[in-house]
Amino acid sequence: MDSLAIELLHHIAFFAATSDDQSLVNDAHVQPPSSIVSLLCVCRAWNFSLNSRDHPHLYARIFRATFDSSSLYRRFPRHALSATPFTTELNRRWSCLKRIRYYASLNASQIGWHPRRYRRPAVLEDLMTMYLMLIENDGRNVRILKDFANVEEWLDRWRNWKMVKMHSETSRMPEDSEEVSLYWWVEWLLMTQDKCIEEPEDVRKQMIWLLTPYTLGTFKYPLSYAPWPYYQLPIASSFSPSSATHPPTNPNLNTALSPMHIVDHTLSHRAASTALSSPYFGSDLPIATPLLHHAATMLFLARKQAENHQGTINNVQFPGDTCDSKAWDLEWERLRGCRDPQNAVASTEVPGAMSTKNGGMMHVPGSLTGDWNGWFSIMTSANYESLMSSTDNASPSEPDAQRSLNVLEDVWLLQDVQSWHVEEHHLRPEVLFQRHNEQSQSIIGGAGHPLNAHIPLDLEMLGKGRRVWSEVEMRWMDGIVVVRRGNKRDMNRREFFYETVRRGAPSQSHVPNHLFPTDGTPRILVTGIAIPCPTTASPATSLEPNAPPTYTSTQSRFMPAPFSKLIGTVRAWDGLVTLRASDGNGLNGSWVWNGYLSGSDAGRRDDGEMNGASDDTGNWVGQWRDGDMDIGRRAWEGVYVMRKRAGVA
Repeated sequence: MDSLAIELLHHIAFFAATSDDQSLVNDAHVQPPSSIVSLLCVCRAWNFSLNSRDHPHLYARIFRATFDSSSLYRRFPRHALSATPFTTELNRRWSCLKRIRYYASLNASQIGWHPRRYRRPAVLEDLMTMYLMLIENDGRNVRILKDFANVEEWLDRWRNWKMVKMHSETSRMPEDSEEVSLYWWVEWLLMTQDKCIEEPEDVRKQMIWLLTPYTLGTFKYPLSYAPWPYYQLPIASSFSPSSATHPPTNPNLNTALSPMHIVDHTLSHRAASTALSSPYFGSDLPIATPLLHHAATMLFLARKQAENHQGTINNVQFPGDTCDSKAWDLEWERLRGCRDPQNAVASTEVPGAMSTKNGGMMHVPGSLTGDWNGWFSIMTSANYESLMSSTDNASPSEPDAQRSLNVLEDVWLLQDVQSWHVEEHHLRPEVLFQRHNEQSQSIIGGAGHPLNAHIPLDLEMLGKGRRVWSEVEMRWMDGIVVVRRGNKRDMNRREFFYETVRRGAPSQSHVPNHLFPTDGTPRILVTGIAIPCPTTASPATSLEPNAPPTYTSTQSRFMPAPFSKLIGTVRAWDGLVTLRASDGNGLNGSWVWNGYLSGSDAGRRDDGEMNGASDDTGNWVGQWRDGDMDIGRRAWEGVYVMRKRAGVA
């Protein structure tokens, strides 16, 4: 036996670890490679030939045959993915999976779930392992989590052990902790349409109860990777966004400036996750915790649509229905690169990274263009004022103190569908219609006010339907012409061409940075219109995106009406989309949307073309606010989630 060639011995070990026919599910090996232990114990020569310290390439091969790994080669530089990190992660990952499996088998009331037994560092590591495996999932990882680790049972146990207990023992708004954020994201990444529709009523009610504060508490939890009033990032910490006081649309919110009504837009970096005890695949670049509010909003609105609903839910793209890790490449880059708004996006050293391919922009070109159907929810102004005035910091000796969760128990939500037609326009600085002197760029005003979606006041669109020839790309481009007038002297007038792009369009990465203006002229303009909901389809209920809007309150006059104009920008630093909607007659006021495309890159190949999954466009999720309230104060706010209509580009 000592005379066996080491290559042959490695083949034996590999197939022993990965070829048990009884444990294969959809090509995924769902048992730890424990058979190697038996081979290591045969004799000293075999132990020397098979140990992980001296032969990490064998265990790296086992990892790649067991778990999904294609996303790792898109997200890490090649030199970081040597055999040793794969071997380390193989051991760490199976340790976590076995621990998840063990606690999933226990009832949450059993002593094993006691915090002294199942300590917070172990819980955090298990949750982060689930999250990372799911955003790397191409089919294998989710099978291992479900079939070996029994992750859904674990989530049920943890919810009853932690979440229900936390909400039952206090009436204050729950804290934004790392484990809670990861828990809701894992719940969302495992959600499928069938699971959402077929969920037992008692479970759905419990989940909505748990999700309500995280969804409606827009003043409590971070909604973006940096405060939305900042457009040009990174930026010095001493800079403050411009502010302007306007008469509020809702006079009930025009109260004295209590601490709860003042918004702190101070720039600060997001703390790095403490979930992993060692660098992930040998990378020293920290990983931030994902934004809790986005997962909670998508879970909440999906379940609200599923209430009393039969058939399909078309307003939400469920991540559990697709197995494409490309959908989460951009989310991964944000978690790694968008932690500190006072510094440039942290480099991932990956040539194919989104921020590298798109000239430093955290955005998929053309992903906004199309028709979007969605669902929004907002509290009545009276409920919102009560929530803002709640006294979570009052002492227990004050029996009449109104707590946040008490307010949310009786909240009345205004809910409805919304549909938009949106077009995305990219600045092409190589196409300049009018010459300008060197001083004109400094004379023209800077970036626009946040309440105007960062659109400069001196920027005017001259119309659509322009076609120009690009000498750089040697092709025709269709788009719009935009003029910035500066002051009244014609010498300061500048005209720009914006190409209207669709999904799969070329990026701006080939355009030298010095060609882009530095005067606040947006690199991406977003235009659109609020359209009536489609009338051609399924007959079910008003929850369908094809049903006409049915407002439930006289406060519908505060909501954007059909045919309201939309205009906005995309923040290059993290891909935040800011839109302003106004119907032009002042009857419905104005509203400002801030949100991200979540899971929005499914089906894109490295060459920018689609592979047939064009309907899996992810979700557009975020918060919307009264557009006539000063940015330094809390405005009337709601939440929304939208999905691009299938077959419309």
